[in-house]
Amino acid sequence: MNRKLLTGLLYIIISAIFFIGGLSYQFNNFENPGPALFPVLISVMLFVLGATSVAQSFRTTEQIGVIHIKNIATIVLGLVGFAVATEYLDMVAGITVLVAITSFSALTPSLSQNIKLTIGLVAVAFVFKNLLGLNLPLWK
Repeated sequence: MNRKLLTGLLYIIISAIFFIGGLSYQFNNFENPGPALFPVLISVMLFVLGATSVAQSFRTTEQIGVIHIKNIATIVLGLVGFAVATEYLDMVAGITVLVAITSFSALTPSLSQNIKLTIGLVAVAFVFKNLLGLNLPLWK
């Protein structure tokens, strides 16, 4: 199957789900927007992106490559490890576990790259917590 076609169809399906979900909220108008405005507009933009990808798929013969189950399993395991470590320890430990586990999906895992990535993700979480006021359990 064509990769662009599959990607475009996936975008269209996701956009339809968010569009239908957004319609359950009050829309109002553009001068006084209701909570439905954001999901509806984002879903319309995602639909246009998906339709563009589907249209482009008819001009290319690029096929889906080999699916690496090991990499998919490693990333899912990393996300589960992140959730468990964040729940029982804190988010810094969760981020560290996430980076450590998912690094095994790389061709050449690098300790220095993992440390830099962990520091960067913790910094982003710190900014989200302190500047945006999100309730993140960075440390206990």
